[in-house]
Amino acid sequence: MSIELTPELETLLEEKVAEKVAEKVKETVERIREHDYQMTGKLLRNMKERYGEDVYDVTAKTYGEFACQYWKKRAEDHGDNSIESLIELLWETLPPGFEYTMEKTDAGTQMYCTKCPNADRALRLGVEEQYYHVICKSDWSIVEGFNPNIGFTMTKNLMKGDDCCNHFYYYKDKILKNLSNCDSL
Repeated sequence: MSIELTPELETLLEEKVAEKVAEKVKETVERIREHDYQMTGKLLRNMKERYGEDVYDVTAKTYGEFACQYWKKRAEDHGDNSIESLIELLWETLPPGFEYTMEKTDAGTQMYCTKCPNADRALRLGVEEQYYHVICKSDWSIVEGFNPNIGFTMTKNLMKGDDCCNHFYYYKDKILKNLSNCDSL
């Protein structure tokens, strides 16, 4: 006995199957990310116990070198290495789950990230110390690679238990020019 499907039912069935497949893929990707965070965290924790704090410095430097080269290429390919372009390429393309606000001032651009899936996962799994060195410390290298004239500060960090990450971007030459103007007063 075979069942004849109308085109409408066939389309509905295809949509439901596609939804279920997408849901399973999302669950699988999340399990892989969880496993990756746990294993990387454990590896770095064990290496720190054996070799000391320098392990975190080497980790941050290694990830930073990669980030610097990657974002240098992004700026070249984009043809614009302004702060606005960095924010467009970095912040405005973040995957779902990030929450942030932006405030432009005369001195630069202030970003306040109040929700970060990376920090949420690292804190939940107890690997925030390790992932701070893997993810967050690369922020300086991203900026340096994208445009060496862009300065960057961050004094608060979600992975360190703060209420936000406060990324501030500014032009170094503009700050130096303003300082030199103050000297002539």
